[in-house]
Amino acid sequence: MAAEGCEIAQQGWIDSPWLACLPTSERWRLLCRNCCRFSALIMFPASSPYYPPAAGEDGLDQGPLFKSSIFQSLLPVCIRGEQPQTNAHWFRHRPRKRRSVLAPSGDITRWSPSPNQRLETSLRHPAMAPSLRTPFDSLSADNFISRGAAGHVFYITQHIVLKCPTKFDNALPEQLEEMEESNQRIEAEKAVYRVLMEHPHPNIVQCILCLPEGIFLRRMECTLQDRLSQSQGLTTPTEIQERWVLQLTSAVAWLERLGLVHGDLRPANILLDANDNVQLGDFDATVKPGAELLVACEPFCKLDENLDTPLAGPVSEQFSLASCIYTIRFGHWPWHELDHRAMGEKLVRKEFPPVSEDVLFGDVTTRCWYGKYASLGSVEQDVLSRLGRSFAKHEILSKAAIEQARVQYPQLRAECEDFVEKHERRESC
Repeated sequence: MAAEGCEIAQQGWIDSPWLACLPTSERWRLLCRNCCRFSALIMFPASSPYYPPAAGEDGLDQGPLFKSSIFQSLLPVCIRGEQPQTNAHWFRHRPRKRRSVLAPSGDITRWSPSPNQRLETSLRHPAMAPSLRTPFDSLSADNFISRGAAGHVFYITQHIVLKCPTKFDNALPEQLEEMEESNQRIEAEKAVYRVLMEHPHPNIVQCILCLPEGIFLRRMECTLQDRLSQSQGLTTPTEIQERWVLQLTSAVAWLERLGLVHGDLRPANILLDANDNVQLGDFDATVKPGAELLVACEPFCKLDENLDTPLAGPVSEQFSLASCIYTIRFGHWPWHELDHRAMGEKLVRKEFPPVSEDVLFGDVTTRCWYGKYASLGSVEQDVLSRLGRSFAKHEILSKAAIEQARVQYPQLRAECEDFVEKHERRESC
């Protein structure tokens, strides 16, 4: 996964000489205070001068690591119960607050969880440091895939992942609030997936099973954001771009028919399967039309002069879709070269980057930015027309893909039930 976020978050912790030779006795996440986008997973031996509890009373005076200007911008949080391993991992950290604009790294909000309080707690009282609690004892750090605003994702099998709410042992006060909100958002996402299980779409992530512990989902290869970040400047083939635009438009139009608005449409929430097909996911911010949006992430949210977003509906969703189409066609976000304040000012003034080079979908992008379509279904019809395809044929192909997924469903559900059954047997022993 390509490193994102601010310059601090992209420092080469994995390649640092002092890290390479350290044995593992404790593992700490380094959360960047500036962007909170990514963090390194690092290891400290208890005898090392770098070990956090060895720091002085003020928490930052002992050892060369703590005197580092880079470390001053990072926040260590102990992850207990993990098995030692030699490789460090990057993981995505999405802040938990609901709405903000002009946030760093295009994320939801600037995170401000009283970092000094958390840092001092971790350093002075290591035994009481917050630690991540997994829903099943068999899950460890090796199963960890990512962290989002709603919760965590863990690897279960080659075909399945588990999305579960965030839970901490020895939680700090702000983490208690995070746990409550995480649980609420996962429960809301379960409700959406129950609807989608009754009304599936070939380009929406398939839910296998909903349990109190979380949501078992079909495992994907990567996000669209990851794919574009890893392309290293190479242009995605035009045929694939056109397929992604159609599949994404079809998925959001399907949600509209079900009376739903995704509410957080952006490349990080657009997944790709092994065949490079779009699979729209992350429905923890999904709402009904007319409701207030729960999150906002520029440049994928429409803003007025007061930096407010519109109510959820065709206009808000079209704007997000337009920025996603632009990202697919040009390989980067709209106004990616600007800082976030300048980007936000452009969006408020309705100044958008030129799309004249995109002969096929440029007009669709512009019309969506300005909310000119009556519905997402109208956008889907326009995209199909520009690709020379009929809606009837598109429906036939979609139904065939849904039927293929239904055939695979019993085996996937059996894998989930087998995992849960093994956990229950271990608990009963």
